[in-house]
Amino acid sequence: MSSNITAAAAAEACRVVAFTEWVTSNSTSLQGEFAVEKLQSIQQTNELFAIAEAKCEGYIKAYNIAAGRTCILQQQWSSSSSSSSSDDNLTNNVTYTEFWEGEGANMDGSYTLAAILAYTDDFTSIAKLNLCANDCYVSEAGEPGCLFGQSVIPLIGQISQSHVCSVDWSGMDNAWNELQVCAARAVFNSNNHYDDIENVNQDAMVNSYQEQRDKAVACAIKACSNPTKSESTRLTPPGGRRGGVVIIASTLMMLFLLTHT
Repeated sequence: MSSNITAAAAAEACRVVAFTEWVTSNSTSLQGEFAVEKLQSIQQTNELFAIAEAKCEGYIKAYNIAAGRTCILQQQWSSSSSSSSSDDNLTNNVTYTEFWEGEGANMDGSYTLAAILAYTDDFTSIAKLNLCANDCYVSEAGEPGCLFGQSVIPLIGQISQSHVCSVDWSGMDNAWNELQVCAARAVFNSNNHYDDIENVNQDAMVNSYQEQRDKAVACAIKACSNPTKSESTRLTPPGGRRGGVVIIASTLMMLFLLTHT
């Protein structure tokens, strides 16, 4: 039990440091709808944020746990792969939030909720849905499951499958998607703001967010349990154990237990 507590504390410490660095670096560099000041304004003034935050506390906590886990795994991955001569070294130190920086990803559940509201225009838009995040990580731009281009995500298709699986980026994807579903349900059920807005089908929107969540999970499990032949020898980090589907399964189970109890 004590070792689990110590591990959880280390993961949370890693997350807090990474988040603090993100706030400091992006306060001046990140512009537009995901600027730190914009997210803070949403937290302080957006009525829908307050509703979702109150209803989705468990999902916010689950996001933070997933972020802490990925933070620790990234440190281990970067350390173990630094001595490797692999061609992937150029991207081995890329973090989940660095990859998705232009889309508002960060290491804090509350800020991520604010980013989700900005990303979806207060749940009036589903145009930015991306159904298979794993295709963005390891495939060329324009693959069927990735709806972003390199102008939006510069590192698209440049991360190795072994990196994605071992550091559990799917856990972060799922935590984001679960929080998004919860928040959409919360604001639709608690606010009549949408009744007067044309073309907002609340059920269809929630269904779309659920579809994204389920598709992303299926893609991640398939990718990490059935690597290509060239990747199969690299799913074990240079100095450590296999990652892959074991990490994904444990993270998804953790998120389920936290958010359904």
